[in-house]
Amino acid sequence: MNLKTAIEHVLLATGGNPSTAIATENERIAQIINDTGNYFYSMPWKWREVHDYQIGPAGSGWTALPDDFSEIISIVGNGSSYNVQLTTPEFISSLVGSGQTDSAVEYVAVVYTNEHAGAMGTDGSKAPKVYLRVFPEDITTDSDRYLMSYRKGFRLADAKSETGAVVGSIITDALVSSGVAEGSNTDNTAAVSEFQFPYYLDPLFVQYLRAFALGYEQGQLSEQLLAIEAGPLYQRAISRDGMVQQTFGRMSLAVPPTFPVNAQSTVANPS
Repeated sequence: MNLKTAIEHVLLATGGNPSTAIATENERIAQIINDTGNYFYSMPWKWREVHDYQIGPAGSGWTALPDDFSEIISIVGNGSSYNVQLTTPEFISSLVGSGQTDSAVEYVAVVYTNEHAGAMGTDGSKAPKVYLRVFPEDITTDSDRYLMSYRKGFRLADAKSETGAVVGSIITDALVSSGVAEGSNTDNTAAVSEFQFPYYLDPLFVQYLRAFALGYEQGQLSEQLLAIEAGPLYQRAISRDGMVQQTFGRMSLAVPPTFPVNAQSTVANPS
């Protein structure tokens, strides 16, 4: 699905342009799509996961994370000689504050800093910049020292780019303006700005778009979201995505076969 199609679904849901207060109509449409996208990407879909991403220290104790980074899943050393552990920013700060400069274990933590990058919304507010903090801080630059698994955040991709380059995480009123402009679906920016989720989720995403558009108009957003997530589109989507435990193979949380189970601890008839 591209941004132009999403704009059209918002307009269809509201029977025209959504109501506005201090924002313009295009800003309001942008807000609806941004909020829908951020909500949609708040779910731990398997297709959001990126594995074996190579990352490492940059020589200063701080390392930039990928543009589409949302949350970390795990991180391991890229080779047996690197012992790395994911921890909290507070723990690394305590090590630095104690004057410690060396460690047999390399600690990393995802940190939001006071720096800002990228527009957070049409009001011009900014999002805090996120980094990977590394301890010890004096590890030399090594861009493939670790292998990281993470989840992608809400982003648009450039359909014209062979590499699927990330366009950005925020839909602006200017992008919306290009989407509602007259012309073919190939001659404006919105038409080539693609959402990064599998095609089979298009109907579900449309349902969420309509829920946010109508929910903001009628004040019943929560009720509409609950109805969607109790319905067949959502249930089929999470089943296909693998978020629901499959009926074959060992269950991911099953008791290992070697785990000692005391048969006497079971009660045939608790009553």
